Amino acid sequence: MGCFEPLPWDEVWVGERALMHPESLATEALCEWGEEAPGQQTDTPTATVHNIVSTSLVYGHPMPINLQQLSSFLPNSSYNRRRFAAITIRMGSPRFTALLFTSGKLVVTGVKSWYECLLASLCMS
Repeated sequence: MGCFEPLPWDEVWVGERALMHPESLATEALCEWGEEAPGQQTDTPTATVHNIVSTSLVYGHPMPINLQQLSSFLPNSSYNRRRFAAITIRMGSPRFTALLFTSGKLVVTGVKSWYECLLASLCMS
């Protein structure tokens, strides 16, 4: 079980914008380009998503984030300023790896769906 329950996809509001279900966006895009509609038989191979990478910004205190202090009490994290400028955080549910920089920029990688990507970003913020 993750940090949050899955969201119903009638509409999801983030800030002032409404987000649409990503699969419906892809379906609309394919139909607009003149491709065959989903569900019809084709000889082309199917696309499979193995990894999604997303970026976001963690808002908070205007000062830079102290990554050394954060890594001392955050489980499954590693930080070595000489090797890399970000703290590496690995989580199990959903399974992903996050990089958090002192500026507050967050890079999430390793998720397999848009839902997991949103959930991982919410878990880290």
